[in-house]
Amino acid sequence: MSPRPSGFRSASRRPRKYLRRLVHRLPERRVAGATSRAAKVLHQGLDLAARIGDLYGAEGDAAQAERYYQIAEELAGPAIAQTEPAFAMFLAERNRKLPEALRIAESVSAIRHDIFTDDALGWALYKAGRIREACAAAKRALRTGSGDPRIREHAAASCQRATTGL
Repeated sequence: MSPRPSGFRSASRRPRKYLRRLVHRLPERRVAGATSRAAKVLHQGLDLAARIGDLYGAEGDAAQAERYYQIAEELAGPAIAQTEPAFAMFLAERNRKLPEALRIAESVSAIRHDIFTDDALGWALYKAGRIREACAAAKRALRTGSGDPRIREHAAASCQRATTGL
């Protein structure tokens, strides 16, 4: 059995405090070096910051939620440099900068053809009101039979709306 990472015990007892501390350390790691490991941590940092923002939003603390959403956007880097669908998905799922989310998703999908990119494109199209295109992208995201609940939920929502016209 592999040893637990440091902070595991404190993370399981106080997850929000641990996640906040980790997110606050991410910009320092970003400056320290641009290794592939740091890039992976930063990518995970976007998701962490977004989830912390979601927690604050669910608790009704809009100011703190916005703070963490801004951290997530900073961790993603400039939109012009986006090559990952995660940032487009982050924006679309939270109804933030929807034209930018769609532009990023479309540019990434022009070069990448994986299920996560198709899901991000489909959801950005859905949020932009382009429902038939969203359903087509969502069906492409399901082509491997993925059991990912987020991909399945997005596909169900967009294709249901495409068939019902609502």
